[in-house]
Amino acid sequence: MLDLEMWILVIIGLIFRVILAPSVFHQDLLSQAGWGEYIRINGPKSFYENNVWLFSWPNHPPLVSLEYGVGHWIFEKLGFVIPRVGMAGYNYLGNIEVGKRIANNYVSLVSPEMPFSWGYLFSLKMMPIMGDILVGLVIYLVAKRFTKRPLTYLALYLFLPISWYVSTLWGQTDPLAFLFTIVSVLIIRKYPILSVLSLWMSISLKPTSLLIGPLYLIYWYRLGLDYKKLVIGGTMALLFTIAYVIPFSNENPVWYFLNTILRKVFWRAEFRLTTNAYNFWHMFWLNRNMSQDVLIGLLPAKWWGLIIYGGLNLGVWLRLKKMDLKQRIEALFIVAAGGWFFLTNMLDRYLFTGLVAGMLVTMWRPKLMGVWFIMGTIYWINLFRGWWYPNQLDWLKQLLTNNDYLAGRPISIINTAIFLIMAFEILKNYEPRTAKRDSEERVLIKTG
Repeated sequence: MLDLEMWILVIIGLIFRVILAPSVFHQDLLSQAGWGEYIRINGPKSFYENNVWLFSWPNHPPLVSLEYGVGHWIFEKLGFVIPRVGMAGYNYLGNIEVGKRIANNYVSLVSPEMPFSWGYLFSLKMMPIMGDILVGLVIYLVAKRFTKRPLTYLALYLFLPISWYVSTLWGQTDPLAFLFTIVSVLIIRKYPILSVLSLWMSISLKPTSLLIGPLYLIYWYRLGLDYKKLVIGGTMALLFTIAYVIPFSNENPVWYFLNTILRKVFWRAEFRLTTNAYNFWHMFWLNRNMSQDVLIGLLPAKWWGLIIYGGLNLGVWLRLKKMDLKQRIEALFIVAAGGWFFLTNMLDRYLFTGLVAGMLVTMWRPKLMGVWFIMGTIYWINLFRGWWYPNQLDWLKQLLTNNDYLAGRPISIINTAIFLIMAFEILKNYEPRTAKRDSEERVLIKTG
């Protein structure tokens, strides 16, 4: 019965997203549409070298850029089906004019300011939406193991704006990248090589997944996994990267990646202290456009961020004992969310991995649900602040922008305090590690 109810919820969640997706198109999606159209029509060659773009030049990694090309392919395939199904359905109902409108709107331009068809922009959102749905299924499977209310957690994820605002309205691939991250964490013990590949897939879609790189090595060591498998997985990931870089240039793929893609994708702009993120740094500098190199005492802000981030990883190393599934997810929350709160150059969306991991933690730590819900609400407000959509929430926009965005200070203080409360609650129940315990537990893991 639970599985039937689960599928009903998933179908409702999918229908909800399909209805919501064409209601608005973010500026970012227009850039992605231009990139996907170029790749589909001209192929990936010279994609990063081309400097003539209607909106912005390519600044996303090769794999996700290829995904935009797939979006155009989906549009072409659906372009054969949707107009005909719409026309046939409304013809059957006796409303021929509505059927014609569906067919025409699918291929006609949205507006002069959005010179792409409604159907194409809708198709670009399909991959993020499917990623969203699959993340919901993973959450349900984890919840079945740790709580008696798996449907509640599935519904929370599918219908709270922390998910659909990112994927369905904004059209961002953060849920898709998180899907590969959480799968990597779930399967690392049983399928370590596939786990490496899954994590690298996440990094290839969203380079911010690199935040959990040090934590991943902690997983590997604590679980006593064979380092040969890490090398094998890393080699396969390297070959996979070379395979999807080759179509973009006739140059040596490694050299092209280092010389062109890194410069276009990673070093394209000045690194800021924070970018529209209600994190630790925002409570001091609010909406000011500050460099991450601003001096705080004797060190630039970026070094303070790295020191705190290193301290969070050290705390995980010292306090978490077994690195069973619960502890792996708890560690994921601490490192991914903590990285967003304290590292520099963070955007609003980058909290996604830490936030959803925090939701999983509440399955066995239910008293944290209240503060997590506040963090999730602030996350959505943070996303709204970066876009001001929907327009009907003008009162909220006024509240956030009054007095030079002063409301961001208490919001950031509350948000950071919630993270610290959750991290402390997780770590306080675990004893510090010793060399003897490390040795004993690694033997137990290998033998049991």
